[in-house]
Amino acid sequence: KTPANEVVIRSVLAPGLDYLPGSATAAGLPLAAGLPLAAGDNPFDQGLAKAGLNIGTLAPGITVTLSYQGTVRAAREIAPADFAATFSTREAVFPIAANAQEPVRLAALAAQIRALDGVAFAEQLAFADLGPGTLAASSPGDDPAIEWSNGR
Repeated sequence: KTPANEVVIRSVLAPGLDYLPGSATAAGLPLAAGLPLAAGDNPFDQGLAKAGLNIGTLAPGITVTLSYQGTVRAAREIAPADFAATFSTREAVFPIAANAQEPVRLAALAAQIRALDGVAFAEQLAFADLGPGTLAASSPGDDPAIEWSNGR
């Protein structure tokens, strides 16, 4: 296990909800102190770019509890998705839903694919660099084939 670097937490409230200024906490302690925020900005949704909050490097297995409160402009039903959050790291640059299940490991995914009817072979690959026309299927049949297109 390795540390997660440059962990950024982002939470954009749904339309009709507003961040309650000063309500953001980390492990129960106020977050606003020392952050370069405009008055009333949500630290998890900062400025025009809606940038998240970089909480730095986290050791393997650590849990960080972050929270904030929102206010409702008009009475309506509130759903968990209204407060949905994502995180990204230097290693995982695309945002991932916070509190999501752990992704399936490549070896387990390959085993699940091998178990599918009609699959003759599946092996785990982290990367594959395939040239144009490397994989193709001319017609469906009993032979296992992979159809791949490079956009041409």
